[in-house]
Amino acid sequence: RYFHAALASTHVYDHTAGNVTLALGIDQEELEELLWFFRREDPSTWNYSVLALSFVAMILGLVLLAINIVRNRKRKIHMYKEAVQTAQQAELEAKQALMPVQEYSPAE
Repeated sequence: RYFHAALASTHVYDHTAGNVTLALGIDQEELEELLWFFRREDPSTWNYSVLALSFVAMILGLVLLAINIVRNRKRKIHMYKEAVQTAQQAELEAKQALMPVQEYSPAE
């Protein structure tokens, strides 16, 4: 019912401002006291805890990065060894395939 008036008027009317404390279940004095408490609270404890959590997250990230680097190196070394072993086996099979030809003598 205020929609048309809000579009036509530049004045702001907040009809719920008086009922906010009733909706929260606390009166105006308690609300002002809580607002004053949180306004004058020392934020250094919060700042230190966030700083500590950020250092813990950084250390955890560095540990996971180191673990990932080590595993990738081991995986690449293992793949390289398998490739070398496969190449050596293929070379050995090729040499063995040529051995009977070299051992064959025309006299026999």
